[in-house]
Amino acid sequence: MSADDQAPAAIDAQPPTTDDDGTLSVAAAALHRGVSESTIRRWIKQGRLQVERVQTLQGFVYRIPRTSLDGGQPPTNGRRAPYHNAQAAVETSPPAAPSSPPPVTSTPSDTAGPLQDALALIERLHGENSQLSGQVGFLQAKLQDAEEQIKLLQPPPPEPPEIAADGPDSGEGAEAEQDTTEEPQRRWWRLWRWGR
Repeated sequence: MSADDQAPAAIDAQPPTTDDDGTLSVAAAALHRGVSESTIRRWIKQGRLQVERVQTLQGFVYRIPRTSLDGGQPPTNGRRAPYHNAQAAVETSPPAAPSSPPPVTSTPSDTAGPLQDALALIERLHGENSQLSGQVGFLQAKLQDAEEQIKLLQPPPPEPPEIAADGPDSGEGAEAEQDTTEEPQRRWWRLWRWGR
């Protein structure tokens, strides 16, 4: 792929705007012609549109003169599919002229009653919320105290039985201890038996 083939891939990253000199960005040209930005880039690559390559801080962008767009050929399939880019339409459309202010349908005295009712409802709900949050805090503290009391009332865990030295089983326990000590002690590396 040559450098000329790579250039149309990053043609324009600016919002679709027109310059004072009568040029359009790729997105604005696409919106103006009713085609996609890819089609405009393809036309640039094919040489069907005259463009100016402009250096910006982010790199090169293509600017298309309005005269080139107006004299350009329509798509070869004969139909123009509408291409809508909502962001481009918002940025390029002129701001709507403010119309006359909306007519006043109610007077301040008409809205004062419902407004006062709404404010009273807000104050009442705020008071209930405060009361309920206090009750929740009280019940949480009460629950914590109950859990602590339950822990204190539980019996301690049973201890393992100790072997009595002077009990009736003392002879058997002593023999078992002696059996384990009578085993000849080996060195730790003899744990692995070589060749056996």
